[in-house]
Amino acid sequence: MGIFRDWRKASIPFSLEIEFDNCNLSNAIFLGLNLQHVRITNCLAKEVNFEEANLNNAKLTNTDFADARFQNTNLMKADFREAKNYQIDFRYNKIKQAKFSLPEAVALLKGLEIVLD
Repeated sequence: MGIFRDWRKASIPFSLEIEFDNCNLSNAIFLGLNLQHVRITNCLAKEVNFEEANLNNAKLTNTDFADARFQNTNLMKADFREAKNYQIDFRYNKIKQAKFSLPEAVALLKGLEIVLD
């Protein structure tokens, strides 16, 4: 049996709070899904597609988001504390009141094309 990757195919007829803890979500597709209040903690989320998803109020802590795609994603009030390897361009995502921790939060400046010393 294969690993379920394309969460757009999940048929959930009611509102459900989804929680992933200590999971490997690599290569999963959450494209365009409403994932308000989702909890993704202590996970490996390499190359996950979160484009156009609603992650408002999501808890995304202590997770490795290497090569994950965030484009037109609602990340308002999302909690990325202790997360790492995310590449989020604030120009193409909603990040108002999102929580980040240093030193990883410096990655948010990459889209500015500035030099940091």
